[in-house]
Amino acid sequence: MASFEPRIFSNFHISLVEGNYSKAEKFFKDSFKICEESKDKIGITKCTGNLGVVYWRQNKFDKAI
Repeated sequence: MASFEPRIFSNFHISLVEGNYSKAEKFFKDSFKICEESKDKIGITKCTGNLGVVYWRQNKFDKAI
């Protein structure tokens, strides 16, 4: 995941700054699936946490938990 991760997290940051939460959500859901398939527990944790940030920024607190 080393070459994949920086691109995803960079895209996430850009999407958040632009307020494009649906795009950021898609990036992390896609990334989560890849991490899950490769059994990358650290990646799964990062994706889950960052999805929480996306939901939190939208005041979707029930999904952010």
